[in-house]
Amino acid sequence: MNKKGILMPEVMKIIIAVVCILFLVILSVQLYNLFNSKTRIEQAKTNAENIALRMNALEEGESFTYQLLSPSGYILTGWPIDSKLPSQCLSKGWTNCICFCKYSKDANSNLRSAAHAFFENNILTNWLAEIKLIITLGQSLDPVGGVYDSCQSNHVCTEVKGKTNVNSAKFNDELTIMEVLKKIRKSQNDLIEFIVRMSERKISISVNDLMQYKKAIIVSLKGGVYTIEPE
Repeated sequence: MNKKGILMPEVMKIIIAVVCILFLVILSVQLYNLFNSKTRIEQAKTNAENIALRMNALEEGESFTYQLLSPSGYILTGWPIDSKLPSQCLSKGWTNCICFCKYSKDANSNLRSAAHAFFENNILTNWLAEIKLIITLGQSLDPVGGVYDSCQSNHVCTEVKGKTNVNSAKFNDELTIMEVLKKIRKSQNDLIEFIVRMSERKISISVNDLMQYKKAIIVSLKGGVYTIEPE
């Protein structure tokens, strides 16, 4: 009896079984990602509507605290910034809006280029001088283009009555030296990513930052302008 003839059908069964398992795994991952994406969009929509509802009810000088724990991977922004508005706000004719935008590292290539140029043109040998230079760099970079680009797709916006200033720069005051000390002896890329986020904090709040540092947001109304910042 030909052993190869007997083994071939069994081998084919194994191959087919493996292919089927791989197909099911890929399908499961795709379904999970689709479900997860829809869940995050729903979370963003719910939070945006809840925040806007409470913002629009504020009287001059009033404020409220809001616990924001989702969606991860998104930033909270207020518009217009430098006369720019995200596409969703423009298409609906809104003058002022708040948006949850999916954070995109690809949208901030200009900031990364500036940071890379900084390291190429500065020989850093003293850690105290390094920290001062890095903080100065983070404060000097203009994050508007990158944040604006992040908010042109995968964003959820809601109209508000007045202009909104979203600012988490106080994270810089509390955390910059500690964070730079952690990253300064690691890879240059880690440090550049931190510099980019430090700059972006001037006009946005990362939901991941709020979760990591156990912060809520405080929304206040003064002079007809809403201010949103970490507590």
